[in-house]
Amino acid sequence: MSIYIACPPLFATGGTELLHQLHQKLKQRGIDSYIYYYDAIQENKEDLIAERFKKYFVNFEKEIVLDFVDTKDHFLILPETLFGKIKTSKIKLCQWWLSVDNFFKDKWLLKQNLIFSNDPIQNLKNFLKKTINRFPYNTLNEMLNQENVYCNFYQSHYALQFIKKLGLRNPLPLSDFINSDILQLSASTDISSKENIIIYNPQKGIEKIEILKKNSPKNFNWIPIENMSPIEVQELFKKSKLYIDFGYHPGKDRIPREAAVNDCCIITNREGSAKNNIDIPIFDKYKFSEPIKDQTKIFELISDIFANYKLHLKNFQSYKNKILKEEQIFEIEIDHFLKKLKLI
Repeated sequence: MSIYIACPPLFATGGTELLHQLHQKLKQRGIDSYIYYYDAIQENKEDLIAERFKKYFVNFEKEIVLDFVDTKDHFLILPETLFGKIKTSKIKLCQWWLSVDNFFKDKWLLKQNLIFSNDPIQNLKNFLKKTINRFPYNTLNEMLNQENVYCNFYQSHYALQFIKKLGLRNPLPLSDFINSDILQLSASTDISSKENIIIYNPQKGIEKIEILKKNSPKNFNWIPIENMSPIEVQELFKKSKLYIDFGYHPGKDRIPREAAVNDCCIITNREGSAKNNIDIPIFDKYKFSEPIKDQTKIFELISDIFANYKLHLKNFQSYKNKILKEEQIFEIEIDHFLKKLKLI
């Protein structure tokens, strides 16, 4: 029995890194695991790997495939961005919901002329109403509940809630973890040298951030995470007191967790996974349902964080401790899956 993990080639994100991390963990357990680079055209397999993911392989030629064996003896793990794109008939599918919202925002789905919002349930209703005769499957459930679907992995509590609402079969936890390189860098963070810097991701909730930046006190120093290497991002976290994220939080996002392990305080909205206190377990006073309406309160909170940083940081210690245990939890979840398959 082989386990294939589908992944787009040369695409380095937190989600694609997680696919490679799973592959490494399976290989360490003696499982016949392969990274299947979907729609790859290069012949040299090493050329398909993002540079920072090469550490997850021992032998590129043996661990990378450009196709899979479509028989019932094997498993194919698909991230949500590849659902429905790969034709299969017999291989057992494990649909891995690394996010919820990103599934609906995929360019392939956008071609169906659907209207998408930040509410995944409303997206589902729009999808089911308008996809007839415009989609390879008549309904979303027809695609997600094919006969050869074995399970639905969920990376976040937010994804689990969505899987239950759709009634998808066999939900199993398979979360993720911050890689050891980042944790090693964060270990040297010196909180006494922290500066009054506000970090934000310009790819998430930028329209709200721009309004807040314009209206905020002139002494607030806002720095976007852009045009930076992973190490440069960590260095920015290490010297900053605050990370703000008003994006749509499609899953258990990595950037808030990377900020937390580097002893940044965190302010979010209440969209997506930030709505619950399992995926982003921070105190309610650091979450805002309507950031623009509550901007005065946010500015007061930011000023207080800058003035009393060490006191506020104590409120994020339990979140940081949880993040530091994520790899251990991930190992347990993998073993649980493999035991169900009677492979260990």
